Formats: sequence, C-alpha cells, structure tokens
Amino acid sequence: MGQITIYSEDFNTDDGSWSGIATSGIWRRDSGNTPSGDTGPVSGVSDGSYLYAEASSNFNLIDTTGSPSINLTSYSNAYVTFDYHMYGADMGTLSLHVNNSSNPAIWTNNSDLGDEWFTARNIDISSYAGQSVVLIFKSVIGSDYKSDMCFDNFVVRDTPVMIGSTAYDACSGSFNDGSDGSNYINHTDWEYSISLECAS
Repeated sequence: MGQITIYSEDFNTDDGSWSGIATSGIWRRDSGNTPSGDTGPVSGVSDGSYLYAEASSNFNLIDTTGSPSINLTSYSNAYVTFDYHMYGADMGTLSLHVNNSSNPAIWTNNSDLGDEWFTARNIDISSYAGQSVVLIFKSVIGSDYKSDMCFDNFVVRDTPVMIGSTAYDACSGSFNDGSDGSNYINHTDWEYSISLECAS
C-alpha cells in the first residue's frame, strides 16, 4: 500500500484556514520578500506563498497560528513534514505544538540559518492517532526586526518520507561512483553522486 497524504497545504491559493492570519497581524501570508531587508525569504519554496511571523514592531512578542482540525481517526501513524525559513541576526524561536501552544514542542528552532529554506521531516505524531488534532506554530519574536520566521508546504502523511536507498515509496534514483570518468576530479580524489526524485 502506498503512502497516504492525510493533510497538505502550500498556501498558494489562500491561508488554508490557519488561525490568526491577518495582513496587519504578527502572522501573515505573503509571497516574495517580507517587508524588511536582511530577514525573511525572497519567495516561497517554489516561488509561491507562505506563512510568516512579521518581526517589525513586534519585538519580543509571542503569537500563534494553528492548522484546521486534522482527522487522524483512520490512521495508526502520522508524520509531519514542512519547509521553514529563519533568517535574521535577531532571530527568535519558532516551535510546533499539538492542540495547545502550552504543550511541549514537537519541533523547535531558535537559530539564524541564513537566507535558505530547510525541511523538517517526519515529526512523529503517531501518539495522537485515532483522534483529530490541531497543529500550532508558536513564534517568539526576537529583540529587533531581523527576526522574520516562515513555514511552507505543510504535510501530514501516514508513513515517513525516507531519504536514501530504502525509500521505495518516497524516492527513486541512481548512483554514480565516478567510474565512467564523468565525476573524476584528479588521480586521488573522486566525487560520488546520488540522484534522487522524492515525493514532496
């Protein structure tokens, strides 16, 4: 049986009914740059839209945005994957929680990672299988405006997205050991390459 996508939202059409999204609030939907320089992304992961916490005029404030109710009653396992962007010298903390932002975080980051999107994969929420859940991002804005934090492509699946040769359901690819000469560097150094096509 193949992998099942339980919930998926890329925010390209609208805010996906995530709570607390407002054009003048802390949590907003955007595409392209966020308003301030030296923080936030140039665009969403695939040049689309994303949700982000706006740092300007919101220094040290805490706010949340939550997903619609996600029905896990028909599943025995569930895993969360999403893209995130945390760029800025004043970066605060972004964390993910189940049902209530006062519950322990199931994922968190408080580092300036540079102007780049990263992917958080396979956050296990299987302990909530058999019920409906709301997944909540909590932003703690840093001490100045270079603290915009973003997420995109939020997906819940019934099995993990695997990376590597065991990813039969998620990936297919090829391996090149350089023996054909295409990856030869010099007489002592070789470059090994793996090409994968993975489920988003």
